Amino acid sequence: MKHSDEIARLRDAAVLWVVDGGYDRVVDAAVACLVAGISTPSLDMLAGSAPADPYAERLDLVRNTLDELGLPPVPDDPDELAREAVRVQLRARSAGVLSGSDLETWVTGRLTCETRARVEDALAAEDA
Repeated sequence: MKHSDEIARLRDAAVLWVVDGGYDRVVDAAVACLVAGISTPSLDMLAGSAPADPYAERLDLVRNTLDELGLPPVPDDPDELAREAVRVQLRARSAGVLSGSDLETWVTGRLTCETRARVEDALAAEDA
């Protein structure tokens, strides 16, 4: 993998974490960045953080890490966050990492009906 792949994986993991609570994925992505030779002060701390750490501290650490790496922040707007998370999962589906049924289960289990409708409308408008 290229460095840019590892960094993109970290941001994707951060977006998904805020939506579905899978913080281990963030730590794994941070460790992968370190193994690839990518290092910043916050990234180093993120790689050693734990799901038991307070949510606000983990969120600040993720935000600082993304900023240090020159990446866009995890969206604060719930609809934009949901759209980005769905995009991440759609890429995983296209890459064969996630099955169609797993994607459907993730979407229905993580997003409210109203949010799903708004995300579908927004993604359809982007494709038009």
